[in-house]
Amino acid sequence: MILLDNSGSMYPPEMCEGSEGNDVDFKRVDMCKELIEMSDFSEIQFGLAKFTATYTELLSGFDNEKEDLITALDSIKTTEETFNGTYIAKSIRDALNNFSETDNSHRKFILLLTDGATTEGGLWDWSFYDEDNAIKDANDKNVSIIIIGLGNEVDNEYLMKIANGTGGAFIYANNDNALTELYDTIQAGLNYNMVDSDGDGENDRLLIADTGFEADKNGFRFPNLSIRYNGENGGGICYGMAAFAQLYYADQLPLTAKKVEKHDAVPESLFSIMLEADAADISENAFFSSDNNYANTDQELYQYNLYSLYDYIREAPSEEIYQRDVDNEEKLIFQEDIRKQIEESGILIIIEKSWENGYYWSVDQETYNSVERVIFSFDVNPEELDKEALDAYNLLKFLYNYWATQGWEEVNVREYNLNPKIFTEDAIEDSFNQMIADLKDGVALTICGASHAITATALYRDIENPSEYILEVYDNNSPGETKEIHITKYEYNKFSLNETAWFNDYGYEVRDAHNSFMQGENAVIRIEFVSFVQ
Repeated sequence: MILLDNSGSMYPPEMCEGSEGNDVDFKRVDMCKELIEMSDFSEIQFGLAKFTATYTELLSGFDNEKEDLITALDSIKTTEETFNGTYIAKSIRDALNNFSETDNSHRKFILLLTDGATTEGGLWDWSFYDEDNAIKDANDKNVSIIIIGLGNEVDNEYLMKIANGTGGAFIYANNDNALTELYDTIQAGLNYNMVDSDGDGENDRLLIADTGFEADKNGFRFPNLSIRYNGENGGGICYGMAAFAQLYYADQLPLTAKKVEKHDAVPESLFSIMLEADAADISENAFFSSDNNYANTDQELYQYNLYSLYDYIREAPSEEIYQRDVDNEEKLIFQEDIRKQIEESGILIIIEKSWENGYYWSVDQETYNSVERVIFSFDVNPEELDKEALDAYNLLKFLYNYWATQGWEEVNVREYNLNPKIFTEDAIEDSFNQMIADLKDGVALTICGASHAITATALYRDIENPSEYILEVYDNNSPGETKEIHITKYEYNKFSLNETAWFNDYGYEVRDAHNSFMQGENAVIRIEFVSFVQ
């Protein structure tokens, strides 16, 4: 559905007093005609409408007859207009009436062109309908809105909110001459980044936002790891690794981090080590060091090797590392030469990992109940470490420092929450829209939920089920791999307090395709998107 702003500011001053004259040559009409001319009518149908404060359809419903469409568009140039305002949201509402709520077999768009801000609303507008209503109604029918903002008077924030909230796109054109160059972009938007995710030869996803972050280039090559601190073995430092990767990819990773005081943002029951951290410094690490306050990001993070002995123990075949414990046949222990290297490292220590039901290891095709593992220790004297171990120690302190900032009020981060059990529907909707906007800006967002933190890298929409979004992520538990979280936007009805009307809202059902976040089938869980990027 092409929806054209035909308010007075589009016309020359002699036709509308006080007009900005943003499109006196009707290039908005010519751009739409070019879009129609280049379209494949076996694949697409168009509807046409214009609006001021009044919505007017130029055709009834949808048409795939090129001549009818061109004639209807040309009528704008010769038809006298009533200049009574610019009602954007209500015009979207009226345009949506052309789309079926139950039709999920087609991809549906409104292409909106406007040169200003909406004039709807006000004290005496008892039927007020705003952009939030338009976003909800568009999502009910799975209609994405692509918006072209023309001229210097457009309300970018308002228009971007509508575009991002419906999985569309916002394109700014500073004058009417740019319109004729935009139809390529619009056509690309209509077929916009179609993806065949399962390799069956059929496109099944629509790319909404892509940061360009790739797990096997921009993430760590080693997995989420544990450390010992003040004599206690802690859990993984996933949040720190996700925050580090986000900042490194954005070229905003500082080389120093200040001390994190102990705080109570996260329940102590979740961690054997409470959240606090010493100041950290990686400026002496050759891989990260730079002449300014930020790390040198010329090299991909995946190229960084943490510590050669640790890397070898993690990557080598099991038979090169382990042997059966002669005193306990159900236990695997390190071979003597490996044990000696660990003890001499000064930074690695041996812990025992046990399983009640056994664990399968490939040393001799037997099942073992426990195995020795290595973790890094902060309980060391840095002055006694060689350069390689010291570099690993300083980096791990840095990662731990960011891990300890979870919920810390002194850290300047932006958080967006998707939790219907805690937050209002409007807050959730705003969070989801802000997440999309940040991903479109190239910010690989840190996600934390279900006691784990990972990195959001791209967002897709399922073509056959447009209510389902697929969030592509880098999970630091699985270096080099790309995983997914499925977010289903589902409708539920709620009566207002005076019981005179009901309205539709959305919750977010978060399911992990790889089961990392499952808490019962189709469970609704707490999930936060965090941006350290300034």
